[in-house]
Amino acid sequence: MDQTRKCFVGDKEVACPDEEQQLNSEQLVSSGDQRLLPKGLMKDERNNLVFVFVLTGVIIATLALTVLKVKIFGKTLVEYVKPIWIYILGAILVVLSQYLIGLPYGQRLPYFLKITQALWVLIVALSVMRLSKEEKCSLGNIFFLGVIYSVVIHGFKVTIRYLFYEKTLFYFVDRFIYGSLLVMLIVAILGPLFIFLRNRNMRY
Repeated sequence: MDQTRKCFVGDKEVACPDEEQQLNSEQLVSSGDQRLLPKGLMKDERNNLVFVFVLTGVIIATLALTVLKVKIFGKTLVEYVKPIWIYILGAILVVLSQYLIGLPYGQRLPYFLKITQALWVLIVALSVMRLSKEEKCSLGNIFFLGVIYSVVIHGFKVTIRYLFYEKTLFYFVDRFIYGSLLVMLIVAILGPLFIFLRNRNMRY
């Protein structure tokens, strides 16, 4: 018996989309069963007032740190961003490409999303390497760099999901924390390594 799966649009038989490719494309906006936070922690619903409050708070805090030139671990926000601005711009473009190209054309470009995921990891790693080369760079600076990328990459991602894919506030918080932990894991491993190499006058 022919077990080939058939798909139809109206009365016309068409090629069925590859399930694995479709799954890869939907991973960006599907919460699935992989939750980091316990379900009972907060209501799994949308709350635009809270979302706007959080987003506005982040924007105001960023502007205040920039204008007031507040130093965090001995560096202002501008001093963090200036040497790695091209990487930060690259991270933003990677996120945009995931939603503008990866989702609409995921079936035609099955490996695109995996490549973009690897790209933002590489961008974070290169930024850690670049910052760690500065003589006064400390582990505190590396930690705050992780905070910056958590907001830039995963803050941007969950904002897109909330605004355009009708995700809940619980999803917003859960995925942001999950993504931020991945960023912090990268900086926690590479930061001490690069600083150790710098202190030993070893080239990298």
